[in-house]
Amino acid sequence: MIKKDGVSYPKHMDTILNESRSDAFITIKRILVKVGTSSLTYPNGSIHFSQMEKLVRQLAELSHQGYEVVLVTSGAIGAGVELLNLPQTFNLLPNKQAFAVIGQLHLIHLYQKFFSEYGKRIGQILLSKDDILNKKRSQNCSRLRHPHDYCQ
Repeated sequence: MIKKDGVSYPKHMDTILNESRSDAFITIKRILVKVGTSSLTYPNGSIHFSQMEKLVRQLAELSHQGYEVVLVTSGAIGAGVELLNLPQTFNLLPNKQAFAVIGQLHLIHLYQKFFSEYGKRIGQILLSKDDILNKKRSQNCSRLRHPHDYCQ
């Protein structure tokens, strides 16, 4: 780990941290954004549509600037709670699973709707820990980054 301005970074970030900000962005090709449930929902659990639209607008702008944008998102349970209009009973695993199953479809539909307003097509990849840890499965997953290369 290296420290810069009181923040610890992995050692491989050394080159980027020592470049000027504008030079660093020249070398960056892919931007990964992780969005948690609290960024997409109101405190009562319902979807915060204007926040979601604002996020999509910013990601679409980055994409238009030539960056490959990867969005890792939570929020399926919150979307399911809203869609079903049921009380939040998150403490039971079967309830969480039911909300997530229904909410994931709703969430991806919302993302598709918002991104399409900016001329962007989206895809969804659902991964498990085993998909990352198993070498063969991990290699198969890495091919999914550019599905259009395989659909001819």
